[in-house]
Amino acid sequence: MQIQCALRHARDAQADRSSRDDATAVHEFRKALRRARGILAFARPLCATASYAEATVLLRGAFRSTGALRDSAVSLQLLDRLQESAALDPLGRTLRDGLCSGLATHQRTALVLKAAAQVVAEALPIFQSGLEDAIDMDRLEVALARSNRRVRRAFRLARASGADEAFHEWRKRLKDWRAINGMIAEWGALSPVNQRGELAMMARRFGALTDLILLKHTLQARAGEPTNGLLLHTLERRISMRKRHLLQWGERQHVVSPGRVAARLRGALEVNWCGPTTGAADSQGRAG
Repeated sequence: MQIQCALRHARDAQADRSSRDDATAVHEFRKALRRARGILAFARPLCATASYAEATVLLRGAFRSTGALRDSAVSLQLLDRLQESAALDPLGRTLRDGLCSGLATHQRTALVLKAAAQVVAEALPIFQSGLEDAIDMDRLEVALARSNRRVRRAFRLARASGADEAFHEWRKRLKDWRAINGMIAEWGALSPVNQRGELAMMARRFGALTDLILLKHTLQARAGEPTNGLLLHTLERRISMRKRHLLQWGERQHVVSPGRVAARLRGALEVNWCGPTTGAADSQGRAG
């Protein structure tokens, strides 16, 4: 089942680091873990409550433990690009030294990733123990509708408030929905609402917005640098432009109701299904 595969991939994402630098290793691990968390959240109606809750806590802790490994590096890279493209004055020594001091060492990165992967390994059998052998298609449809409803709700909150936190929440829910779409596509379901390529592109654009917001908050926390005013003005202008673009896309993306989205995906699965199900008595015959 693809849910277990996602967890195994997250567990193993940091195992072979010999050909990757620390930043790439951290990024790949967090990407795999984010996908596993999204699929786990989707599978909530399909899993025993206790098993789901325990596995969720473990994966959340593993993900959070790796956050500090990337923040300073991302901010420094983005600052360098901003200074070049916006002709900003050089950063003050205090600001750059402060950001550099937050960079993780190679040894710390390796230890944190190893510990996080061990936590993911603990979550895998716990989650597996709560799953039934066969998937109930009725409950699967409920899970799909629930996941789509969450991303639509997050979009509406971002549209209503415009707050950085609301856009961050929308991004998380959208990444969950992207992971689910990827899993459905691997199951063989082709559907007009299964837009993997478009969701991947928008995930990258959301990532660029998140990096800008992270840098803005970093600069605000280090107020007093002579370049902060110009930097903050540039950042806020770019953040506002990206938010407007994402909201325009959201208006088009989230038109179809969650119930209809779920019904379409279920219908595609029932036509293409290659595994055992319940709640759709004749699906196994069609799959055969």
